[in-house]
Amino acid sequence: MLRGSGYNPKRRRDSERLAVEASVQEIRYIADLLADVVPSSSQHAWMEWPTVSVAFVHRADVLAELGLLGRGEWVRGGAQGDQRLARRGLVAAWLAARGVDLT
Repeated sequence: MLRGSGYNPKRRRDSERLAVEASVQEIRYIADLLADVVPSSSQHAWMEWPTVSVAFVHRADVLAELGLLGRGEWVRGGAQGDQRLARRGLVAAWLAARGVDLT
């Protein structure tokens, strides 16, 4: 987890890392939560940068980076645009357990 967005593992000191998770089970859990969005016919384009991003990294490669918007109510990632999280409370609780505050 990092403050803002744009994680580059080759220049990792440039990012403010908030927490690191190594448990495969926990990584799958948060990935599932971040992929669980409310179906919408329109994609939002918030005029804000992510407060916190979750970067999925393997060695020097970023596999995916998903940013949280609107105090963790929305997720931004790739071609999907900005989508409302279905289980925002569980995402916030998972992050809070690692000392990451979305406010």
